Amino acid sequence: MPDMRACSVRSLLTWFSAAMVLGALGACALPGSEVPKRDVAVIIATALVQPDVPALPAQWWQALGDAQLNALLNQALAGHPTLGMAQARVAQAQAALDQVQAAQGPQASLEAGFSLQRYSAHGLVPPPLAGSVRSVVQGQASVAWELADFGRHHQALAAATGHVRAAQAEAAVARHALATQVVRSWVALAGVAAQGQALQAQAALQQQAARLLERRVAAGLEPMAALREAQAVLPELQRLAERLNEDSTRLRHALAALSQATPTQAAGWAPHLQSLRTPTWPEQLPAELLARRADLAAHRQRVQAALGEVGLAQAQFFPNINLVAFAGLSGLGLERALRAGSLQVSAGPVLHLPWFDADRLRAHLGERVGAFDVAVQAYHQAVLQAVREAADAAAGLQAVRAQQRERNQAMALGAQQRQLAQARFDAGLTHALPLLQAQAAEQHQQLDALALQTRLLDAHIALAQALGGGYQGPHSP
Repeated sequence: MPDMRACSVRSLLTWFSAAMVLGALGACALPGSEVPKRDVAVIIATALVQPDVPALPAQWWQALGDAQLNALLNQALAGHPTLGMAQARVAQAQAALDQVQAAQGPQASLEAGFSLQRYSAHGLVPPPLAGSVRSVVQGQASVAWELADFGRHHQALAAATGHVRAAQAEAAVARHALATQVVRSWVALAGVAAQGQALQAQAALQQQAARLLERRVAAGLEPMAALREAQAVLPELQRLAERLNEDSTRLRHALAALSQATPTQAAGWAPHLQSLRTPTWPEQLPAELLARRADLAAHRQRVQAALGEVGLAQAQFFPNINLVAFAGLSGLGLERALRAGSLQVSAGPVLHLPWFDADRLRAHLGERVGAFDVAVQAYHQAVLQAVREAADAAAGLQAVRAQQRERNQAMALGAQQRQLAQARFDAGLTHALPLLQAQAAEQHQQLDALALQTRLLDAHIALAQALGGGYQGPHSP
């Protein structure tokens, strides 16, 4: 009998070893040649990554020098629902990563059960159990350990880590987008307020000129057409004033929603355009700064996660070798279950060979490869979009600067005309109407200059947004 048991054990081990070898050989031939190579994928995913290139300041909006804006941004970034949803996605991805990490190593479980069972009097169970009701007590502790996973856990960990980092980068995208909206709305509100004040001054000058013209027309010194022309300007100025009031109300509502402020707080905001400093960026802005964009970082991590999922799908073709063991007590009634004879123990290897799942595994692998291709193409599209946005922002900034230079020249000529009219009026060579008209023309140029100053600040903000907005997350895959 011992020889027979030894022979059985040797036969079992021989069969088990042969099955592992055949399973491994068969599995290696299943995936095919469509799986992307990791070195190529890493090169794709790390394009434009230059961690040595300095990023913009994390709180780049502080370069504007507005304490009220800084406080408003702190309020907006403290608990906006958009950021809350982004952080919830990060927590969700982190929980999935924790599950993958928890699956590494031996898995243990403990089970206990109690039940009442009546045994049939005419069944297979003999007397005295037949026809009686007995309590069945069971308790069992089990341990399972995956001896060879052929990289499954490593690939699953890489995929889950990529999803966590992508969610973190996407949270930075949401934060940066919220900050940009607040800053742009604040600058626009400051511009509207400044233009409104300039418009009021222009309207006051135009009204003075109209009243003076009315008296001169009555005296026969000016034609009626000149009065009608001056009066026609006043409704247009009133229309512009109403439009600026509408823009101011709309911007205050937008800022209140972004910062979760009350209407009373929004009504008290008084940004000053002239007090906002123009940000200064480095003279040389390398294209590698685009790698600092959080959206590109998120896409890179999505590529890494997709690559890990491809590796995980490929690893499913290999056999699954587990060592399973359990020990427990089982008996009729608690007093019998606690006896030494109620002990039951089992241990042994478990081999799963995916020979008959080849079609399903190939389909799953093809789906994961397709998802990887989508992630790569989405990353490429995001890079092209980032380059276009940065180029547009830089070109827009240059265009506004050129327009501002031309406006400054026009304002200098307008100031000279106003000074000449003032000198002629002071010398008694002319009446007040040319002076009022020169002052109104200069005020109109000032209105245009304020609009250009607002556009210049907005162009700087757009450039900061296009260059990553100070994102300094992980850049290495």
